[in-house]
Amino acid sequence: MLGALGVFCYLGAEVGIVSFLIRYAKSEQLPGLSEQKAALFITLFMALVLLGRLAGAWLLQRVNSARLLTLCAAGAGLLVSIAMLTTGYVSLYALSCVGLFTSVMYPILFTLSIHQLGAYTKTGSSLLIMSIVGGALIPPIMGLISDTLSIRLAFTVPVLCYSYILYYGLRGT
Repeated sequence: MLGALGVFCYLGAEVGIVSFLIRYAKSEQLPGLSEQKAALFITLFMALVLLGRLAGAWLLQRVNSARLLTLCAAGAGLLVSIAMLTTGYVSLYALSCVGLFTSVMYPILFTLSIHQLGAYTKTGSSLLIMSIVGGALIPPIMGLISDTLSIRLAFTVPVLCYSYILYYGLRGT
């Protein structure tokens, strides 16, 4: 169950960040930054996901997976926090770099969650797959916060998500 919540948080945070990246970039009101140019930050995010997945395949052969999950959650949470506390391109690059840290979270969460489930492995796997609904539920919460308070404060939701994943990496396995 803790792992299912981790998958929920992971996917919700990742989809939320990517979904609001252009809107966030536009809120920065940087001269010459059109929506098309802001979309390049999503491209950077996804390129870093690919790079992180490749590096993660190598790292997982050498590093304990719970430790790597903890490091990745801390890195992602720190970068989102930096984005919230800074402005301009520093803020946008910080959000884009989150992709590097989220890249290996899903496979680690999945394998840690089904480890030693025995006869309940199929049921546990099903719950983990259903937990991807976080990608559909977290962004509207961010949207509500963005519309009522500010786009910057909406990113507290991914910080909370990564904080839970950090907890899971440290204690939930």
